[in-house]
Parts: sequence; structure tokens; C-alpha cells
Amino acid sequence: MYIKNIFNFFLKFLLIIFISLILFLTIDYLYGKTFVDKYIESIKDNPIYHKKQRIRHSYYHHTLAPNIDYKKTGWGPKTYRLCTDEWGLKYKCGTKSKKSYTLAIIGDSFVEGLGIPYEETFAGIINFKTTPEIANLGVSSYSPKIYYSKLKYFIEQGFKFKHVIIFVDVSDLIDDINSYKLYPDGKVRDKRLGKRIEWFINAYFPMLDQLIFRLSKSNRYRTGETIFTPTKIYSDSKQIGDDDLKNVYDKKMNLRSAWTYSKEKKIKGYDYGIDQGIEEQLRTMDMIYDYLADRKIKLSVAVYPWPQTILYDVPYNKHVKIWEEFCKRRCANFINHYPLFMNEKDDEQKKYTIIRKYYQLGDIHFNAEGNKAIAEDFMKKFKF
Repeated sequence: MYIKNIFNFFLKFLLIIFISLILFLTIDYLYGKTFVDKYIESIKDNPIYHKKQRIRHSYYHHTLAPNIDYKKTGWGPKTYRLCTDEWGLKYKCGTKSKKSYTLAIIGDSFVEGLGIPYEETFAGIINFKTTPEIANLGVSSYSPKIYYSKLKYFIEQGFKFKHVIIFVDVSDLIDDINSYKLYPDGKVRDKRLGKRIEWFINAYFPMLDQLIFRLSKSNRYRTGETIFTPTKIYSDSKQIGDDDLKNVYDKKMNLRSAWTYSKEKKIKGYDYGIDQGIEEQLRTMDMIYDYLADRKIKLSVAVYPWPQTILYDVPYNKHVKIWEEFCKRRCANFINHYPLFMNEKDDEQKKYTIIRKYYQLGDIHFNAEGNKAIAEDFMKKFKF
């Protein structure tokens, strides 16, 4: 009798939990977006909060949210102002949208300019010093499949570009291999089931999505095991010594850039072989070239190194060779920014000096000085 009572109590408890869950999900499905949007608006300038700055896109996977003005976007110890236009393009605050541009720049977080206000990013500097007709389409964790998808989407929405330049990042290879699937209609979807489930919850159950996000601190745009925001970025180079930098930029912790200097044909953490990944990237970039050429839009490509590349690779490496060769028959310009940061004769001390000068320490991205160097080199070499 005692066991039966316990069993009945347990069943009632499960029934209450089940009914409560159904009720919560029903309210979430019907009204969750309204509640979450109000909550986000109230904390939008919290420096650690990134949730609503980056949103799902039904065609090209993800983008910066449109029409935002976040005065305290956090990146490491720094805060900076982040503004977008109605299409989710990062710009100087107050910039009005338009649809006709001389140049479209696309790439990943380096082109977006993580940790840097638009005016100090290389895209922003180029914009102000050359022509105001520049569209910055770059967003964190983009790669060739999304480059194709986003360019196709924008052009089919009536955008006019005379010239497109793609800043191909060394991490684009693993993002394409591990994260994205490009469909014949040009849409990009997550390759992994877990990521597709995340997006389903995000789309239909915003309160549950918000709860999971707050508890896990996860980020759906990052490939690999680490969360989106680095654990520590040093604002003062005196805070970290060379030995500490060596640990921060150790080969083993940065598999996203390892393919350029690894001797392995299949690196642990990559879904398939490096050669296969390169061939897949080249096919996608050929699709971009053909799509743009059909519309008489010029294509250019630019490349640049990570701190790990500087420490463990050579200036004329696999990454440079692939895109230089690709550009021989296709590109108006091939811009190699590696010589700005790398020289065959550099010793280890020189390499650390370069990293300290041009990169956000503890992170892979350029600081304001690095962005300025890229912009100046670009303006010397690029022909519109």
C-alpha cells in the first residue's frame, strides 16, 4: 500500500510537470517573441549580451540584426558601439540604407570588425577614404557557402554592386566543412542536427531558447568546442608576456587555422580531409565568380594571416597559393596582406612584436592598428 501511494504520487508529480511544460510551451509559442523582445530591449546595452545582435536568416543562415544601435557591445574588456542599417549591414551610426554600391566587401568576423567600431574597421576606413559607396556584408562565422548565398540574396533583392571583394579567412575551410550545407536554391542550412534543433527552438519557442542560452552561454555561430566570446582579451600588451602569448596561441588550441601549416591530410576536428575541403571551397567560389560574371560584376579576393599563422607558418603558404591561383583567371585583384605581418627572416621575438602591435591579444582579430594597416595596404593595391 505504501509503495502504491508513492507510485501514485510520483505519477501525479510527472503529470503536473508535463501539464506545466505544455502550458509553458503554448504560451511561449503564442507570446514568447513579444516577452523576449521586451526583455532584450531592456538589457540591449549590457556589454556581455550578444543574443539579439545576431539573428537567424531564412536564406543565408545568419546576420546582424537590422536597425540596431547598441552603445556598449562587449568584446573582451572593451565596449564599442554597434550600429546597423535596415538590412543588417554594420555602418557608422545614423547611416541611411541604399541599394547601389561601387564595392561590396564580404568576409567573416575580420570584415565585420569584432571589438572595433565601424569607423576604425578596415571596411570603414576604406569607406571614408575612397568612396562612400561601400557595402560591408561581413558577419562573424561566414564562409564561401554563405558568401554565395548572401550575395545572391542581396542581388536578387535589387542591390547593385559594380565590384565584390571577398576576404577569405583561414577559418573559412573548417566552417564550410563542419557547419554549413548549401542547397541548389542558394539557401544555407546547418549541417548538424543539433544546430538545426537550436534554430527550431529559436524560431518557435523564444523563451525556452532564451533560457537555454542564459544557462549554457552557448553560441550557434561558432564552429568547435569554444564559446563565441574569448575567455580573456588583454587591453594592455604589458599585461601579458611572450611566454603567456605562446600558450594563448598554441598550435593545439587553434584547429581552425591549423590546416595551413599542418602536415596531416585529415585533422582531428575536421569532418573530412583538407584536400576535399579545399576542392569544395573552390567549387563554391567558382559559383560566386560565375554568378557575378553573368551580371558583369567584378570579383576580387584578399587574404591575411592569423596570429597562429605568423607563429607557425611561412608567408607564402597554402592559403595564399590557393587563392592566388584561383584569381589568375577570375579576379580583377588579388590582394595579399600577408607581407604586412610576415617575413621569412623574422625571428620569434619579431613575430611577437608584430602580434602585439596589430592584434587583440588573447584573440585572433585585428586591433585598431591592424585594421588601419589592412586599409592602407588595400588602398595602395586595389584597383576599382
